[in-house]
Amino acid sequence: MQSPQNTSHQLDQLSLNLSHLPNPYSLSRADVLYLASRLARYFSCQAHSKPTRKGSQYFLNTQVYGIIARSNTESAIHKRLECKHFWRRSLEKKANEERLNFEARNAIVGGNPKSANAPTQNYCSNETLHREQIKRKDSEEKLSRYKVINTITKEEESLLSIALSNEKNRINELYFTAKSLEKLAIEKEFKWIFVTLTAPPKYHPNPIKGRRSYDPSVGIKGSHEYIKLLWVQIRSLLNERGVKASPDHYFGFRTVEPHKDGSIHWHLLIFANKDIQKMLTDAILEKFPAKNSAVIIYGKEGDGSASAATYLYKYIAKSVSREKSKYDITSDLPKDNIREEKDLASLRNKERVQAALKTLAIRQYQIFGVCNLTTLFKNINRLDLGTITPSQGSMLEFVKSYIWRNTDGYVNMMKNAKMFGSGTDIKLIKIVTHSSYGEPKKKVIGIRIGTTDFLNDTTYKIIKS
Repeated sequence: MQSPQNTSHQLDQLSLNLSHLPNPYSLSRADVLYLASRLARYFSCQAHSKPTRKGSQYFLNTQVYGIIARSNTESAIHKRLECKHFWRRSLEKKANEERLNFEARNAIVGGNPKSANAPTQNYCSNETLHREQIKRKDSEEKLSRYKVINTITKEEESLLSIALSNEKNRINELYFTAKSLEKLAIEKEFKWIFVTLTAPPKYHPNPIKGRRSYDPSVGIKGSHEYIKLLWVQIRSLLNERGVKASPDHYFGFRTVEPHKDGSIHWHLLIFANKDIQKMLTDAILEKFPAKNSAVIIYGKEGDGSASAATYLYKYIAKSVSREKSKYDITSDLPKDNIREEKDLASLRNKERVQAALKTLAIRQYQIFGVCNLTTLFKNINRLDLGTITPSQGSMLEFVKSYIWRNTDGYVNMMKNAKMFGSGTDIKLIKIVTHSSYGEPKKKVIGIRIGTTDFLNDTTYKIIKS
């Protein structure tokens, strides 16, 4: 791989002949920023090709590393080409993709720790880790330049401190969601299982055990795509057998983690009706028949047994929460050694684990089998209903009594999901606005409950420090 200094020298000499750009895997973060500005200026001075239309979408091959500009309006395609922010995001994504695949082909990450030539870079490369650290630092510096001011009291708070606080709250929100799913399962007397799904050997660039049989054509993200496809097939198989992901049959929470070589495995916390639990596990093992490709742990009941939500928490804490965890050598180190021996993510390598997932741009968690009502739930809890006296039997009365700032609020929403669907007495109020490229988009400005509109608080304003 070329050094950043060499690549920057190449860029300095560029006449922007699009067929002679540096190899994307060699682009440093500084190179991406520089080239993004150059490309935006270049396309501002060029006549643009006409985009191709397919359905409601427009597409244009930029001829830059195969990057495609997409939009639902033709004019927005041209605005994207002339925008350095579009190029920055696109180039960063391409550079990451090419670098990760280069590292996978050359077995740079992971490997058998007992091998004399084993690399010391686990979960992600040092370069990927460093790049994510730089991006985070840049983001924090940008946020520090702004503050939020209360237009009435004139109180101020740094936008960075708010962002860091929200980051801490994120893990708590996910745990709350998992705990709500658990409460719903307990009410229904469901059993829980914890499933780890792993892709076949050809998806592993540099396994810690066994012979390397990686197929470079599948790419580093191929393991995730493979498991995702088979999970869809498992659910389809169950549908055919009359078992649909729903509050009546099974539901749960999915999270992802990298192996030491950067390939992906899944963890699924599944709550299931005890009458269909075997049918569920049989379907999983039918699609993942190889030894250790599907590891199923059955939840235990009784004193001293970890709850389902607690069991899940240790996984989402590694992959989602960026807050620095207290590391207890006595209790955490032995557990980490066991995790790493099994080629799972470890707490001590939390920063590397998160850098790997962030760079792969994989959705880290997902709920299935129940309506995802989190956006509506958050908007309800932002309301000030303390002084509101709703009419008896109204939707507003139900929301205030059973949802609003209620520890079982989300459980009550899931149990009464039909009350919160389209065409009911509660919905988010949205208006049409436009993106910076002129594309129409919808913005939530409040919530309507029955005949009462609650508009978002406009007391706070973001200004430069």
